Amino acid sequence: GNSSLAALTTGAGNTAVGTGSGAAILAGAQNTLLGYNALSTADGTESDNTAIGYRAMEVMTNEGSLKNTAVGSYAMAAITSASVAESVAIGYEALKGASTTSQDGSIAIGSKALKALTTGNANLAVGYQAGTAITSGSNNTAVGYEALFTEDLGKSSTAVGFRACYYQNSDDTDEIVGNTAVGYAALYTNVDGQFNTAIGYESLFTFEAGTDNYGQNTAVGYRAGKFVSTGTGNTYIGINAGVGITGTPLTGDNNTAIGRQAGLELEGAAHSNTFVGTNAGSTTENGVENTCIGNMCLAEDDTATNQIVIGNSVTGTAD
Repeated sequence: GNSSLAALTTGAGNTAVGTGSGAAILAGAQNTLLGYNALSTADGTESDNTAIGYRAMEVMTNEGSLKNTAVGSYAMAAITSASVAESVAIGYEALKGASTTSQDGSIAIGSKALKALTTGNANLAVGYQAGTAITSGSNNTAVGYEALFTEDLGKSSTAVGFRACYYQNSDDTDEIVGNTAVGYAALYTNVDGQFNTAIGYESLFTFEAGTDNYGQNTAVGYRAGKFVSTGTGNTYIGINAGVGITGTPLTGDNNTAIGRQAGLELEGAAHSNTFVGTNAGSTTENGVENTCIGNMCLAEDDTATNQIVIGNSVTGTAD
């Protein structure tokens, strides 16, 4: 193509197809370029890169940029003087951000995946717009359509599934957020809560910490803990365990519900309840400090306090 490898002096093993592809390369070697202006600005020893697509790696100029793969229009298109090595961008505008500092080992697969990344390292994003807003955040994993969509600064979160951790957005540079969300819209609403684990369809869907550094909830199962709002330190394991209700979301802390539909109706300020077994404590709403262990083991009523009930199909009685 016109001007492809036009400046080449000593570099060997390069292949360039397309107008301006590899136009400024002098000594770089083993680059494979296909597309208009692919790796067109690199003028040193940038080597072992693969750039396929319109303006892929167009302005990359650091000699430390080695062994990268960019496939798609504008993939890695805005990375300039930063040293970027062994990174992968596949998809339209994948890993496009104007990186200014070293960032190695990033992987972006999907249209606009990791599009805004500038300084973050070791991020993995797979899916349409997965991790698209991350700038300086590092060590994040986003897999799925718009997974970890809003996050920009936070570190060390894992979001797997359609819009998992969709609204998460740390307000501190390099803050360890540490959330894990696996499943359709898991931990969807949360903005600044930390150290939560949500595994299952819409698990912890409504949770949003009342303040930074709060969270520490664990929900495993279909819709487990779906309507927890600001509650912290809760543990729900099982289908619909601690699911709650939309009208009065749970604000209480330190509830444990293990079993199918255990703690089904927990709401409001309910706190410090322990329910173990299928449908255990399933009628408790605003109750506090109750313990129910066994299949269909229930407290006396939906507001009972400090009852201990053990056995299958047993209901507590008034003190």
